[in-house]
Amino acid sequence: MTARAGRTGTRLLLGVCIAVLIAGAIDVTHHGPVARADPHIAHWSYTHVTGVVHDACEAVTHFGDAGVLAVLVLVVVAWLAYVRRRFDAALLTVSAGATALLTAALKEAFRRDRPVYVDARGPKSFSFPSGHSSGAFAVYLLLAILLTSDRGRVTRSSTIVGAVALATLVAASRVLLPVHFLSDVIAGTAIGVAVVAAALVVRTAYTDRHR
Repeated sequence: MTARAGRTGTRLLLGVCIAVLIAGAIDVTHHGPVARADPHIAHWSYTHVTGVVHDACEAVTHFGDAGVLAVLVLVVVAWLAYVRRRFDAALLTVSAGATALLTAALKEAFRRDRPVYVDARGPKSFSFPSGHSSGAFAVYLLLAILLTSDRGRVTRSSTIVGAVALATLVAASRVLLPVHFLSDVIAGTAIGVAVVAAALVVRTAYTDRHR
C-alpha cells in the first residue's frame, strides 16, 4: 500500500465512523430499527448468558474500565516521553482525553437509560454511547499502532489485529452482560475508531512536515 493510499484509507475510515455515529444517534433518537431491537437483544443476553460465559464477560469487560485504560495510557506516555517521542506521547494523551470527553458529553446529551437488567450496584452513567467500547478501541488500537511503528509488517499487523480483537471482546461483553444496548456499543466503537483515524491523520501530517 502506498503512502497516499494509506492516507486516503485513513480519511475514509474517519468519514465512515462519523457517518455510523450520526446514523446511530438518529436511530436512537427516532426509535429506529436498531433501537427497537435493543431491548430484545438485552433480554436474550440476560436470560441466556449465564454461568461460565457470564463470568468470562465479567472478566473481559474490565479491560475497558476507565482506570485500567488510564494506567496504560500513563505508562506508555511516560515511556514515549523517555525515548523522546514527545509528539506521540502528546497525541496519545489528547486522543484518550478526547475520547473520554466526547463520550461523556454524548451520554449527557442523549441521557439514555441503561437496560432494565442493570441492578443498583451497576453502572450509574447514561447508556449511549458505551464508554468501555469507545475507550477500548481508542486506547488499545492507538497503543498497538504507536508501539509497533518501527516494527516489521507481520509484527505490526498481528499486534493491531490483537488490539482490535481485545476491544471487540470488551464491546461485546457490554451487550452480553447486559449493561449496554447494542446501539450503544456500535456508537462507542465508532467514536473510538474515529479518534484513532483522526490521530493518524494528524500524525501523518506532522511526520511529513518534519522530514
